[in-house]
Amino acid sequence: MYQLFPEYCFPYYFDRLYHVVASIFDEFGIFLPPTPKKTDKQGRMFHYAELCRSLYDFRIKRGMSEYELPAFLYGFAVEIVKKYDIDETLPEPRKAYFVGGGKSDKTVDVSGDFDYLDMADNSAIASWNGNPETQPGDIIVMYCLSPRSYIHSIWRAVTPGSRDPFFHFYNTVYIGKPMRVKPISLDEMKKDEILSEMPLVKGNMQGINGRTIEKRFYDRILELLQQKGCAIENLPQLSDDFIQDTELLNEKNVEKYLLEPLLQKLAFKDTDWKRQLKLRMGRGDRVYPDYVIFPKEERNNESGYWIWEAKYTISNNKQLKEDFGQAKSYALRLNCKGFGLVSKEGVWLSDSAFVYENLKFWSWRQIGESDNLNAVFDLAGNKRKWRAPTNRNL
Repeated sequence: MYQLFPEYCFPYYFDRLYHVVASIFDEFGIFLPPTPKKTDKQGRMFHYAELCRSLYDFRIKRGMSEYELPAFLYGFAVEIVKKYDIDETLPEPRKAYFVGGGKSDKTVDVSGDFDYLDMADNSAIASWNGNPETQPGDIIVMYCLSPRSYIHSIWRAVTPGSRDPFFHFYNTVYIGKPMRVKPISLDEMKKDEILSEMPLVKGNMQGINGRTIEKRFYDRILELLQQKGCAIENLPQLSDDFIQDTELLNEKNVEKYLLEPLLQKLAFKDTDWKRQLKLRMGRGDRVYPDYVIFPKEERNNESGYWIWEAKYTISNNKQLKEDFGQAKSYALRLNCKGFGLVSKEGVWLSDSAFVYENLKFWSWRQIGESDNLNAVFDLAGNKRKWRAPTNRNL
């Protein structure tokens, strides 16, 4: 298409790297069309045309020629977003997922997976069908499908998961740092008192790719591996220093299981905040901040100490900027000292300067460490509790 219509099209060299496309579009403010559903094959085909239109508008606005656009994409933009490249140092895992390999589907032969998995060393990196919610550092448990039918190795996600409309399997993630383990067969899991409760095991591991593994099940897998003589201290672990073993399904779960416990750790009582405080932001416009700390509800002169906004997920910079703008508008309206954003990924804090580039971030695992919790407290905690008493003799 590019050879035929270079003015309107662009060469696509992002095979199984759609997360890089999304990163470039986000970084340079290029409109990224919504990703079609997996079953919408015609929409997935025309998605390329929609990307062409967005890049054409960007190119014209920036005064680029049709031959400078590929140089921009592959010579400049990819270097700017190289923060998404595979790094030797991975974040601590937030979740664990199953993926499977070795069984051919009706249209794609993946029977060579067994040979690849058996030969993979610690430097191996592979694109795999996984969960689009996967984050770098997450644990990937590789299960060999029939006829092997056993857990083969444990990997780490080295890129964010993504929905790739140009990839046959649609959902993809790059995995690496494999560690071969002693096999745990499906039959063993079915006979195990704990793993037999896993829905995936009950379903004979059907639909395995990208399925979340609850912490109690992953811990049990490690126990079985230890019994088989594996050195599990070398395997990645899931931590619940702050988050209890609770499945987060929606925004209300984030409020109940993450934000409110955090507020308690910051020395606030449930009487110190107001949920869904009604505010007027213009003629006829009403908004409802999620949590206002120490609210004063004088009509048309409302104020508060701090704003907290809860989101189910904040998975990219574009969404973070949108949520930042929303919380900032509430904080300015209420003359707040600052605001916080929370999601299943972690906590972002802004002081009264309200500068996006100065946002501070902590993952929930980091929040579980006292030094980091103290840093959060210094910015957003209830310092009234530690206010020094007045010396009446002075």
